[in-house]
Amino acid sequence: MIKVTLSNGESRILCTSLIDMEKYLHEDFLELYHYRRNEEEAYKLLRCRIELENFSWKTAKDFLY
Repeated sequence: MIKVTLSNGESRILCTSLIDMEKYLHEDFLELYHYRRNEEEAYKLLRCRIELENFSWKTAKDFLY
């Protein structure tokens, strides 16, 4: 978990599986945080278009038993 402070003074706690602190610098996460909005909106649009809520994650094999 990484705490970043945004330009407006608000703080955010980010969760990541990137644990190599030499390779992934703390400052890089603040920049990456701003890119998340586009990804979240794209996922939301895709989820709505395919009506994700109407799917179960069972396979055909699960329905045979």
